[in-house]
Amino acid sequence: MECGGYQRRQYVVDKAFQITFIVRFCAAVVVTSILVGALILFSSRDLTVAVSGQSGVTTVADLLGPVILQTVVIVAVISAVAVGILSLLLSHKIIGPAIRMRKEIEQMANGSLSRDFTIRKTDKLQCLSKSLTQMSGNFREKHLQLRNDYDAVMHYLQEKDFSVPASEKQQLRDLMEQFGSTLNFFKT
Repeated sequence: MECGGYQRRQYVVDKAFQITFIVRFCAAVVVTSILVGALILFSSRDLTVAVSGQSGVTTVADLLGPVILQTVVIVAVISAVAVGILSLLLSHKIIGPAIRMRKEIEQMANGSLSRDFTIRKTDKLQCLSKSLTQMSGNFREKHLQLRNDYDAVMHYLQEKDFSVPASEKQQLRDLMEQFGSTLNFFKT
């Protein structure tokens, strides 16, 4: 669904959520990289090798430990940066539409039934967007039906000059005014 000219250009739309989201993913990458490096060093601590040109043997951990450590740090930093950027883009695709839909729902809560929940095709939450748009359309249809029924009843009663016992005329008028007022709360 296209959003008729609506485009978000701001990638950080909910700072607290997005920072937490990105930090958690980056931390997972860094911790995983450290664990892999530690596992490699731990598993190679008992392995020995003979190096040509040197007398004696040395452990693989002593020989390759600094290189492994340096590689793990470089891979962790590069991976964390890549995951951070991807997390920012992914969180933007989730939280952006959620914030937009929340604002539309708030407008509906204030009586505006002419809300549009369409979001960009590339955004996540398409199913929710379609369901909310359908709900809004259904509310508009039901409101229109209620409005027509109200108008028909009001017209009928006016034709009959509210033909009820005099003691009940004002009560009937008050009820119809209250009904009309409730209908007028909604804006379509």
